[in-house]
Amino acid sequence: MNVPSLPTVSKRPPIPTVMAQSAIPPAVSLNQQRFGPYPSSRFRNAVLEFVTDHFRLRTCRTLPRRACLLYHIGKCSGVCEGWISEEAYRETASQAAELLVNNGEALIAAMYNRIGDYAERLEFEKAENMLRHIRILERLPVKQIVDREVVVNQDVLYFGKDHVLIAKVQEGMLRDFYMQELGKGDQEASAACDSFLISHYCADRPDELIVNRIVDPRKVRASLRAAGSKPLLITQPKRGLKYDLLQLCKDNYEYRMQRNQYHS
Repeated sequence: MNVPSLPTVSKRPPIPTVMAQSAIPPAVSLNQQRFGPYPSSRFRNAVLEFVTDHFRLRTCRTLPRRACLLYHIGKCSGVCEGWISEEAYRETASQAAELLVNNGEALIAAMYNRIGDYAERLEFEKAENMLRHIRILERLPVKQIVDREVVVNQDVLYFGKDHVLIAKVQEGMLRDFYMQELGKGDQEASAACDSFLISHYCADRPDELIVNRIVDPRKVRASLRAAGSKPLLITQPKRGLKYDLLQLCKDNYEYRMQRNQYHS
């Protein structure tokens, strides 16, 4: 089996760089930090693209005298020409390395946490850029936070005050996030959750609904009962993988609401 090469961040003087090396190099310098292994070469390449695009770290082996094309298309910070100080560049490299010590689902979770940090500092462009790369990683054939053995379809719903964030999990793969208005009208927020579930899934429903809030699961289940199909499972988890999925939805929900507030 071919093992994908691993990204490294070289800490040799004068300036750190990021690149892919063979999975088992003949020797690893003590002043290099290696990351991985990653589930596939596609996942690794997406991580490398994220690091170079988001942190704008150089990928050249030899520091050039003049900025190359990567600088002019926004993929490098131009440290070779002094467009960023070496001190600031090293700090950026350290931030990238801090994320890359995580792997797989832990990396994506750490990226979501970083989005929250950006949002608190009102750095919404950075948050949006990171979210775009999260979407790329989540679309790869690698399961994130969900159970590989699950062969059912699940919808994970995080209900906020006026909106609901829905994540679709199909046969153990996290496929999509989308937001909808709750449309509660004169109802209390808790009752609006039940009404939304009944109206939204009356025509087509998954095998399981994972929710953070529900008033009467028995009533919702009865309203969505379909002849000839197995009973709908409704779960309100307090721990475990399903709870982690809800937390992922919560982070996504809060980021979107903060972004909307910033742009309004």
